[in-house]
Amino acid sequence: YVTRGEAWFEIGLQLPDWPEIIIRYSHEFRQGQKDSTIWGDTNLTGSGVTRKIIPSFRNIDETRDIFTFDATKTLGNTDLLLGMRYEHDKNDYSLNFIRSAGQVPPIVPPPGQQRFVTQHQKDDIDLFSGHVITETRFSDSFWFTAAYSYTTLTNDLSGSRLPGLT
Repeated sequence: YVTRGEAWFEIGLQLPDWPEIIIRYSHEFRQGQKDSTIWGDTNLTGSGVTRKIIPSFRNIDETRDIFTFDATKTLGNTDLLLGMRYEHDKNDYSLNFIRSAGQVPPIVPPPGQQRFVTQHQKDDIDLFSGHVITETRFSDSFWFTAAYSYTTLTNDLSGSRLPGLT
């Protein structure tokens, strides 16, 4: 199963002679387990032939927090838009599988070839972006538009791969 969800709120300001302002916060998540397959070795195929694909499962734990700010204002025949976004993602995954499943004593000599493996990965992501847009209408067929956008992203990535007999 994988559970997904989102909770959010949005607030806005719309007053005469003021910019229209919208602020939004959103919290998204995804948690659970998901079946998968991965490259590995097994001879539990019924034919006695070693195959290079094995069943596995993934533990999933993701959260995302998003803050946005948008403001628009019309001055005569010119529209001005300002937008900013901050996003923080935190992902914690593990991939779990058994190499050479079932190959334990007495089928094979001790200690056997069966190995449990947990591959763990964590992401900690921060994203900030902002943009400014201006649009001036001189006539129905002649407009001037200009824009600027900036984005920065940082990611702390970590992980481990732990093999073991149990």
